[in-house]
Amino acid sequence: MSSNGKSFDNFFNQIYPKLEELEAKRLKGAKKLNVLYKIGIIGFVILLILTILKAYFIYLLIIFVLFFCGLFNERAGKISKELTPTFKKEVIGQLLTYFYDDVRYVPRQRVSAKLLRNSLLFEKSIRKTTGDDYTECRIENTYIHFSEVQAYDPSSILFFNGIFIAIKFNKSFTAKTIVIPRSRTSFYKRIKMNLRGEMKNASTINLEDIIFNKEFRVIGEDQVESRYKLTTSLMQRMLDYKRKINKKVAFSLVNNWLYVSIPTKKNRFEASVTKPINNKEFIRSSFDYFQLLTGLVDDLDLNTKIWK
Repeated sequence: MSSNGKSFDNFFNQIYPKLEELEAKRLKGAKKLNVLYKIGIIGFVILLILTILKAYFIYLLIIFVLFFCGLFNERAGKISKELTPTFKKEVIGQLLTYFYDDVRYVPRQRVSAKLLRNSLLFEKSIRKTTGDDYTECRIENTYIHFSEVQAYDPSSILFFNGIFIAIKFNKSFTAKTIVIPRSRTSFYKRIKMNLRGEMKNASTINLEDIIFNKEFRVIGEDQVESRYKLTTSLMQRMLDYKRKINKKVAFSLVNNWLYVSIPTKKNRFEASVTKPINNKEFIRSSFDYFQLLTGLVDDLDLNTKIWK
């Protein structure tokens, strides 16, 4: 697999010495967990025998199991947290720098809440956000920003967990257009948006592509401009990207930004005490996922001047 003539195999060979160092640290932590695990099994067997002999020992058995599981998870989490910062800096950061241009990777940062609000892709008001793995990079002439992010409503209830992507254009759009999976929208969506003042005279836009209309609901301020931006080829590319990512992906074109939200619960780019860090497929999975996200630029043909 390659990107811009750069080989993943070459990158893996370059980074392998650092992976070996991290793997040695992981194995050291895994050995400690293994000792704890054996102690837990012995304790469980003893209490199980006592429970069989005297029924009231069942309470001690339950307490022990709960305590041990909590202790094991806490120790495993601690080891992972010790490994992850170095893994992200020395492996994920280097992977991005190797394959992409003008990279800025900040593991403990996220896309700003302002961008999420500006996207109009969320039906609830955003009170706060959390997240990590903020990434900026350039794909030819297009700059892409993304991160894992969690959004909370005014009641501090989590209502979005996933990846948020923001892509900036040189051209500013006159009217706002959003493209949301139909399963996420309601009959009152347009009314709610007008009442909040986020869009002016927003209306549902039915396009000529029957398949696209079944998959997405398009809401825009201007029928003509929305149809102009959502060309037949762009709609097909959006459908293809949705199938490729296999998530309920949503898009919006607001001012001079294209926004994309991808719901997912999986936390990526983390070192695990249970998985070998120097495993090639483990590292490749991170690269493949970055390719899936940054491939949006090529998949939607964003380096071509679609809007003139």
